[in-house]
Amino acid sequence: RRVRIVVPKHPREPTVGLDLPGAALLTAAVMAIVLGASLLEQPGRASLGLATLAAAVVLLVGLVAVERRATTPLVPATALRHPSLRIGVGAALVNTATTSSVITLATLYLQQTRGLTPSTAALWLLPCSLGVVAGSALAAPVLRRRGSRAGIVVGLLTVAVGDALLLALPAAEWLLPFAVAVSGIGLGMSSV
Repeated sequence: RRVRIVVPKHPREPTVGLDLPGAALLTAAVMAIVLGASLLEQPGRASLGLATLAAAVVLLVGLVAVERRATTPLVPATALRHPSLRIGVGAALVNTATTSSVITLATLYLQQTRGLTPSTAALWLLPCSLGVVAGSALAAPVLRRRGSRAGIVVGLLTVAVGDALLLALPAAEWLLPFAVAVSGIGLGMSSV
């Protein structure tokens, strides 16, 4: 077998580099947010958590300042002005916030309140993953007929229904697998 090497037609084209200061600030800010949020719930460490979250805000302000001056920013300003990207990022934020937090709380409920083992709790939550697969398949006809915005809206509304069903716990524990399946369907639809 022969390997073919393709040489660019314009060898003097500028290479695009990685904005290392921006990447470092973004990474540090996200780490500070996660650490600060986790410290808030620990007895006697709330003030340290708040200080860490304040540091995250400072890091994010620094990130914005660095990115405005960067020759190759992590996300170009033109991309930030693109409506489809803004809608997609906003939907992804809502999607992640409404599903990740709910599954985390459902896991804690199953393990800490009900006393289930991690493996048994995972089985109770498996319908969420199956729902994501089903929701992804259901998204195709919605996208063809109504477009991506409709898919996002229908998906997020379905997530909201699943999350609302979880509010019935612990009075109706049998709802948990059904509720996470509904949330999973919405996650699959809105993600596609």
